[in-house]
Amino acid sequence: MVPNQASTSEPSLTRFQCALLVITAASGDGVSPYMIEQWIKSGTGGLLGRSSAHMYRQIKILADRGYLGATREDRSPRKRAATFYVVTKKGNDAAQAWLETTIAQLPPTDDSELVPRVRALRFASDKVVWGGLEDLVFQVGNRLADIDAEEREMRRSGQWTSSVSDRLEIGLSRHLLHAYEAWLDDVMRELNQENPMYR
Repeated sequence: MVPNQASTSEPSLTRFQCALLVITAASGDGVSPYMIEQWIKSGTGGLLGRSSAHMYRQIKILADRGYLGATREDRSPRKRAATFYVVTKKGNDAAQAWLETTIAQLPPTDDSELVPRVRALRFASDKVVWGGLEDLVFQVGNRLADIDAEEREMRRSGQWTSSVSDRLEIGLSRHLLHAYEAWLDDVMRELNQENPMYR
């Protein structure tokens, strides 16, 4: 089932659940919750703004309802076996239906911790507000470096020319991060703060 589709047998899937199905299906040989958690932390995979706890709950729901299948595998000689999830036929059908019957929604521009932090300028000093924001300069720089490294590896292995989805995903991430860079430049100018990278 997809959002907005009537069902008398079971509740509809949320957009986040459908995104989890697509990401799991695209991984080929399955993903572990830990892998998805790392994507969330690194800002890749299209699952930003969700906590690890929320993601774990959604994976469990999808598995309980038959959209995901689970196996215990030991894929590393130094680590214990982990649970890996693959999309079932039911999950694949639901993901396909979601892709075919819904349109993308632009995330809210104020759906971020950054909004309350800049609103705090109404009662907190510029220095205090900037103190809570300045680490973003390094975070954005680190994520851009990670994206560049990922692209270099894909080019080195010959995957870059064959994977349109990876190129588009990397491009989206890079454009969004450059937008954050530009916004942080505005913040530094408005608050008369120096770039912490040049200290």
